[in-house]
Amino acid sequence: MSFRSPEEAARRRREIISLGFRGALSFARATDEFWAENTNGVGPDSFSDGERDVLTHLVPYGDLAADLHDLRFRYSDGSHDGFLAANQEWYDNCLIWIRRCRRWWDPRRYIEPGRAAADHMILDGDAGWDAWTSAHERYMEPGPERMDPDVSSQQLPLNQGTIS
Repeated sequence: MSFRSPEEAARRRREIISLGFRGALSFARATDEFWAENTNGVGPDSFSDGERDVLTHLVPYGDLAADLHDLRFRYSDGSHDGFLAANQEWYDNCLIWIRRCRRWWDPRRYIEPGRAAADHMILDGDAGWDAWTSAHERYMEPGPERMDPDVSSQQLPLNQGTIS
């Protein structure tokens, strides 16, 4: 499920790279279509687009970080270690976004790190793990959406030339 156009995905990718998100360069040269098809906002796959939109609005510091989290999921082996590593990267990127996008005088700069930490605890909990494994099982079923968990054997669809 995706609600982004390739043009919107390209804009978001450029913003993620310019903010210096952890892990951003791993997917920097992937095509805009790949980003659009594999990112879908904050929340588990089981959420509707409307629920995802509301949650994304409530967690602005996690919005762009969720794109990389989604891409990490796409190349996950489904392990608990991979799950925790993707969640830690999401949290680290939330903190980067807060530091870079909230001015020193904005109270959200001081409130949102605590909210991000609480969200990280929820993400690492049983509900997050259940959402991760159920989505992984869905993608692992044979069919057009099958995901090969061996990242080393996969080729990202790459843009030709420079990153725009």
